Amino acid sequence: MKLSLQDALSNWLSIYLVVEIHPTDEAAQETADWFQTVLSEDHQVTKLSYEIRDGLYHVFYTQNGEQQTKSYPPEYVEVILNQIEEHPEQFKQYQ
Repeated sequence: MKLSLQDALSNWLSIYLVVEIHPTDEAAQETADWFQTVLSEDHQVTKLSYEIRDGLYHVFYTQNGEQQTKSYPPEYVEVILNQIEEHPEQFKQYQ
């Protein structure tokens, strides 16, 4: 089953936030890399980045040569990060 662009972007962002805060988490890095591959191969996305502005996460990317932006509320993309922060003992084996 092919992930939609919307799902692939939000999942990439969610796990990328974990990688930024927990850079030694190899499982998170591998997962972020996998979503980046999905975005590249299935949706022709390049130049992927994000920033936080006006209380939202804004994902910037180029798709088929055109610059695009998708925005997400924090409660949508911070779920995994919050789970790790609230229950680190459940995720220790991955770090």
